[in-house]
Amino acid sequence: MSHLRNSIRAAFAIFIIISLNSCSNNENNPASPEDQLNGTWTLARLTVSDKSSVYDLKPEQVNLTMMLYIHRDYTYQIVKTDNEMTEIFWGNWSVKNNKFTIIDQYGRLEIKSYNINGNKLILETTAENADDKLPATMEFHKL
Repeated sequence: MSHLRNSIRAAFAIFIIISLNSCSNNENNPASPEDQLNGTWTLARLTVSDKSSVYDLKPEQVNLTMMLYIHRDYTYQIVKTDNEMTEIFWGNWSVKNNKFTIIDQYGRLEIKSYNINGNKLILETTAENADDKLPATMEFHKL
């Protein structure tokens, strides 16, 4: 009887250990927004709306490339080439309540709504057209 009780205790202890270890896997503990954003992103699509139409564009259609480098130390870098002119922006970033906040090297503050799903990042922004600012979304893919 004593041997049976010890076997049951051992089996119960093993069950507890396995159960506790399974709680720490990634399915039960999803990555934080900061961890999800960390990495290298490339612009894959730009969607711009005006009063009468929605334009779904690939960056090459508007002669644009953009890379977004988001680092774990809460710094970022954007390399944007538009019509063969390259600009580099950098600064600090943070996220809270699905808002992506950046402060660039000139101290300019931008707050954008964002959504991330796997390797796809959607930023809500505006596009400038003459004197108008049009609602736009930028879709980035993680490399």
